Amino acid sequence: MEPAPPALTPEHIDSLFALMAEAGAVGVRKVQARLQAAETDEAVERMSRSLQTVGRYLRQTLALKLRFDREQAQVAVEQRHAAEQQRQDAERVHADARGRHRKRVRDHFARLLWTEYEADDAQEIFNDLDDRLGDLAEDAAFLGTPIETLIARLT
Repeated sequence: MEPAPPALTPEHIDSLFALMAEAGAVGVRKVQARLQAAETDEAVERMSRSLQTVGRYLRQTLALKLRFDREQAQVAVEQRHAAEQQRQDAERVHADARGRHRKRVRDHFARLLWTEYEADDAQEIFNDLDDRLGDLAEDAAFLGTPIETLIARLT
């Protein structure tokens, strides 16, 4: 049973392209040397055709490598874009959750203050509580803190 071929990772593909390009370059050098050493018109013509064939092989290898590199760059751009989109989505979900958590605490105090205090006093206390709640909301542990605990801290 034959071993499985190695995975075609971008690094492996790059090494294969390098190997092919080097083989082509060696071929070009050998044919060029034979062309220069050719003594008959027939040998020059044969070596010229060989040089053309090896040159085409080398050009195709290099063109494939350039195309592969462009495709890899495009894949990298798409992956960065997808990662950025996921990061933004996660931030948006986190901000929404933080906003809902904060609103629950605010609603508790709004009900309490507007029933227990005069409008001017209630508004002043509520503004102060809202500022302090905003400071608490910036803490990384805010979402994990139960509403009752936040209410107790602000009280």
